[in-house]
Amino acid sequence: METYLKCPSKQRETGETFNVYPKNTVRHAPRNIQDAESYLKQKGIHDIIDSLLGELLLLRPYDPYEYLIQLLDRRILTRDGLIDSPPPFCSRDIIRQARQANLTLLELINEAKKS
Repeated sequence: METYLKCPSKQRETGETFNVYPKNTVRHAPRNIQDAESYLKQKGIHDIIDSLLGELLLLRPYDPYEYLIQLLDRRILTRDGLIDSPPPFCSRDIIRQARQANLTLLELINEAKKS
């Protein structure tokens, strides 16, 4: 009978609610977030994601999923010392290159105006 009362249709009829999340999960949430952040920092995940997105935005391949897989495969081979790979790309490099390109374009425009 007790199991029958806990089924969803009976919950609606009786107005009975149940906490979906165990109490200990809520109590330990801040620690779990800190653990997750620590793990991401320790493993360099932010740098990996930044590098992947930077290369993806720079090249804009037709199939981004396949390209990301190739980048990750190359990173694994580099990590294991099987191949030499160029240093990872990061979004800061994109921003710097974009600024330099913009300055170069402005210089070319100014030179053309002078001529």
